[in-house]
Amino acid sequence: MTDDLDLPEMPELPEFPELPGLEGLDVVVCIRPASDLQDMTKPEWGPIKWRELEFWADSIPCAECRDFAVKFTRANHDLVNIHLDKPVYDEANLREYASTVEQLVKKAGLR
Repeated sequence: MTDDLDLPEMPELPEFPELPGLEGLDVVVCIRPASDLQDMTKPEWGPIKWRELEFWADSIPCAECRDFAVKFTRANHDLVNIHLDKPVYDEANLREYASTVEQLVKKAGLR
């Protein structure tokens, strides 16, 4: 993941399968369609889809955009957790992200 962010480590999740012809690449993101996950339960497919989103965010070439996207993804995961009455994973990131969103909303003249 991004080295210049001070974020807690993600829990271990199942590895993506090796794909023929793509051996040796540092990261391969395999976006699985919903039809591939239909026989799985939410506790099984949820971490897979959130990991895909994090890999996507971390793959953005622009460092500033990438850092924002990683923080955005983690904050939104925590917002979903709150909605589902689950614990917040990264409190510091959620607080920082909420502050950033509030500042940008004010900057846009929407408050």
